[in-house]
Amino acid sequence: MPEDVPWFLHRGEGAIFGWVWFRDLPITDWELYQQLKKVGVIAVPGSTFFPGLREDWNHKHQCLRISLTATDAEIHEGMKRLAQVVQQVYTLTT
Repeated sequence: MPEDVPWFLHRGEGAIFGWVWFRDLPITDWELYQQLKKVGVIAVPGSTFFPGLREDWNHKHQCLRISLTATDAEIHEGMKRLAQVVQQVYTLTT
């Protein structure tokens, strides 16, 4: 990820998915999902994992769930594309 993007990887503890949090993401997770699809990256918007949450929590719109079940090369390429899209999002909206 670009150094100027505030991102965090949640501890996986052996899971087959990783959670990436983009602090203060300037667009919603669904908008990011749509942009990622255009470059061939499919990730699950984090907000889908908070059904029934009674309070509005910005964090749920700033996360993506990514699969770690692909090959190392595929994960590397996917993360490279993700980084490029996220860099554009933060650059164009600030």
